[in-house]
Amino acid sequence: MKELIIPFATTVGYMLKVLKSDINIDEFSKEFKMIRHGDYFEFINSVKGQVPHTVVYQNGNIKSDNIARRDDFDLLGLVNANPSLQKFYENCFEKYGEINDTDIPNSIYGIAALFEISVRMHANNNNLIEPIEN
Repeated sequence: MKELIIPFATTVGYMLKVLKSDINIDEFSKEFKMIRHGDYFEFINSVKGQVPHTVVYQNGNIKSDNIARRDDFDLLGLVNANPSLQKFYENCFEKYGEINDTDIPNSIYGIAALFEISVRMHANNNNLIEPIEN
């Protein structure tokens, strides 16, 4: 589970730090929006990170492949997006570098990212968010 949580917390925490710093994000704004809205399918297709091999049992069918699908449940989308998240973090860090925030430590940014994803997953799993809602 650490392999899933750490890249997400690092990438999204860094993204939050970039946003707080009022740095121009035009180059990555599309991907930032995809992450914020949990659109892992589009994010994977945009960043083009490798999709890990997964085995999924759903409605009596077993799928075994490394293909991201638009209708993947949130946790599977997050697992599939993990390599893309790592690649995206590296691209962002190469562009923006180390950002020093004297107010908030990196660990808090990571915790905020994990809190946000848990709220979004709960909302999605309970159909509390409309698909086109911002």
